[in-house]
Amino acid sequence: MDKQSLAVSCVLICYNQQQYIDEAVKGVLSQSYDVGEFIFSDDCSTDDTFVKLKLAVDKYGVGKNIVVRKNASNMGLIAHVNAVMAASTGELVVIAAGDDISFPNRVAKIVETYLAAGRPMLLHSKAVAIDGHGVATGNEFPDVSLRKKLTVEESLLSQRIYLGASGAWSRDLIDKYGPISYRHTYEDLTMGFRAVLEGKIEYIDECLLAYRVDVGLSAAKKLLTGADRAVNRRAKILREKDIFLQRRDDIERFGGVGVKAERKLKQKIRLVQIRSHFYENRLALLRDMLISPISFLDGVGGEVKFLIKYVFLK
Repeated sequence: MDKQSLAVSCVLICYNQQQYIDEAVKGVLSQSYDVGEFIFSDDCSTDDTFVKLKLAVDKYGVGKNIVVRKNASNMGLIAHVNAVMAASTGELVVIAAGDDISFPNRVAKIVETYLAAGRPMLLHSKAVAIDGHGVATGNEFPDVSLRKKLTVEESLLSQRIYLGASGAWSRDLIDKYGPISYRHTYEDLTMGFRAVLEGKIEYIDECLLAYRVDVGLSAAKKLLTGADRAVNRRAKILREKDIFLQRRDDIERFGGVGVKAERKLKQKIRLVQIRSHFYENRLALLRDMLISPISFLDGVGGEVKFLIKYVFLK
């Protein structure tokens, strides 16, 4: 198959990124590869992101096959990703965020690698780091630890598998595992783990985009103090629980990864659930104590120490 005939969907997902969306759209639409389908999707932003998105598409997208959509209400990241994946049709789906900038050769290089590597289910690359003003910081992402092919054991409990902003997913990966079930996980942690399970993940050692750092959630977390830290802690625990429950389900769909690994994941899920019960369902802690006393002491003890150190003593 000629690489220019490979069906590719470029998908940009955005939410409240009005100051960056013009550059993001321009980057996606500047591809040297003949992309068959562009989907720009806004999750009901409360600022002018959608207005500026449409203006950018009109400015840079003449003659291209483009769908611009806006959710009727804010769906949240995972539901939004599921909706856009269902709407895409390409054999390869190249992902972009509303605050990053894709380089013109990004899709061409991904397609070249996809065909040369035997159609892996997920591809990812290096990225140049830029700040909120678009100035290069001198750093590159991801770090060296994510530039190799991770094993199932290495990724089983990890919350870092690949740089999500650099990713591209195959239709086979999307269709085999279906929508993401747990809304508090992240799409890169789910799709990355699925690709590791299949042994079909490929890293491209070339910077194919500018990745914006210290904006949005990453910047906001630095400002958390006192009671806000407790709220953030609860959200982190809920996210971890959904990450590991999703992996449990995906392992079952894959067909299993061995008793030892599955036991390890089960123990992690039990611990995270106990930590969640500490904040959300204190009555359930009695049952936790009776069923898993060691995990109970570990989970509750860890949360008490966190509250003392980061909330009550701050």
